Amino acid sequence: MTAPPAAIQPESLPRLVGEGIALAASAQGPVLTVAPERLHQVCAHLREEPDCCFDFLADFTAVSHPEPLRVVFRLWSTAHSRHVQVVVPLGSEPACPSITGYWPAAGWQEREVYDLFGIRFPGHPDLRRILLAPDWVGHPLLPGEVAAPELGPPLEPTPGALGPDQTVINVGPQHPSTHGVLRLVVTLSGEEIVEVDPVLGYLHRGIEKLAESRTYAQVIPYTDRLDYVSGVLNNWPYVLAAERLAGIAVPPRAEFIRVVLGELCRVASHLLWLACFANDLGATSVFLYGFRERELILDLLEEATGARLTNSFFRLGGVPYDLPEGFADRARGAARVVRARLQEYDSLFTRNRIFLARAQGVGVLTAEQALAWGVSGPMARASGVAQDVRRSDPYSVYPELEFEVALEKGGDVLARLLVRMEEIRQSLRIMDQALASLPPGPVMAKVPRQLKPEPGDAYAHIESARGDYGVYLVSDGSPHPARVRFRSPSFANLQVLPLLAREWKVADLIAILGAIDIILGEVDR
Repeated sequence: MTAPPAAIQPESLPRLVGEGIALAASAQGPVLTVAPERLHQVCAHLREEPDCCFDFLADFTAVSHPEPLRVVFRLWSTAHSRHVQVVVPLGSEPACPSITGYWPAAGWQEREVYDLFGIRFPGHPDLRRILLAPDWVGHPLLPGEVAAPELGPPLEPTPGALGPDQTVINVGPQHPSTHGVLRLVVTLSGEEIVEVDPVLGYLHRGIEKLAESRTYAQVIPYTDRLDYVSGVLNNWPYVLAAERLAGIAVPPRAEFIRVVLGELCRVASHLLWLACFANDLGATSVFLYGFRERELILDLLEEATGARLTNSFFRLGGVPYDLPEGFADRARGAARVVRARLQEYDSLFTRNRIFLARAQGVGVLTAEQALAWGVSGPMARASGVAQDVRRSDPYSVYPELEFEVALEKGGDVLARLLVRMEEIRQSLRIMDQALASLPPGPVMAKVPRQLKPEPGDAYAHIESARGDYGVYLVSDGSPHPARVRFRSPSFANLQVLPLLAREWKVADLIAILGAIDIILGEVDR
């Protein structure tokens, strides 16, 4: 049940093949290997050709094992629901043309690759470090690399760059409304926001580097420390990618258990978001109510997994043990309570005229902007982008379950709230069906004690509480992954904050940032 559906190749791709461009097939879609000097030609084709229309940059990274050093990125077509992978081998001079002109979402991702691998991207509008300090020596994911300190541009605008009525303030990294250790350098003209520069990396722990010295199974506990309020949902894309890499089939009962726990995790995450977001706007009653209902869900997760927060429960090949006796009845009882309380939230908060004044029409993101900037999850669906990985690129047993994709078209702070409220209802609906459909049988496949997949790579993504969460794995045949890459939806979604906040007030900035729903552990990794 973990195998991806057969990939259908766009008919126009073979026309690209020639000097510097090769095409190969894989179980997860076509793979184009492109020389750097031909990259823009390929990007234009993939973006514009009617049978391609790859409008969403799903992931962008680099790989150094095995040689040569190469840039690897994956595109998704919302029109045709399919992926293509592009590989750009690099020579002795690590440089690759920037693709920000085709997909603005590459902006931060190219900065990350430059930061960690030292690859330069000619044509990038703002190539500087993003996760490490500006004076960090070297590039930690490039083996054996030694470099002199490279100082990036100053984080604050210089006084000469400011207008006569402009000033610069810092919001965070200690400010509670930044939802973690995030710093926003905000340029103001009077009370109006001119520019916002998010400064990341305060919580960067080098998890992708640590994974290179761990076995495939040992990486799992790191995943739920990334998005630490959505534990098992973060286990899922990693184990799914490893299972695809190793050809492991997960037993049906384990798949349904994964769905039950994943949807409970989504509900807990959305309730926490609602509570904290309401508190940002001064609605302390909703803050308390959200935590009250979340406790019901955490009780269930603790009963099933043994942990309330960092639920390292998914394993390669299934789950370690079955659901406790009576779990289904207790889960249905908690669902009834949460459904009833959502009506209270609606009357107390969603229809409150003070909240509506702060949310309607604020921080509008269009559907076109969402796709161009790689925005996914509730953020994108609030702008009318009908993309949910559970439907658009199905995994596990979601094709067997009935649910609606929550969708709004306002694209503002209010629409983001409404989407998440509806997603709570739909997640409870999914959970009910999965519990009712639990088949008998084992919950773990037979997996080698020491997993050593054949050399190759695999990509898997799921619909997390914050959006399209992907994991790219590269195997060199050893017990340790040669590369583990986490595609973080919070990282991608946060990139649009400067776009959304411009010309609003500082109080609006707090509402806009809160409505994005970021987790800094997932942003910084």
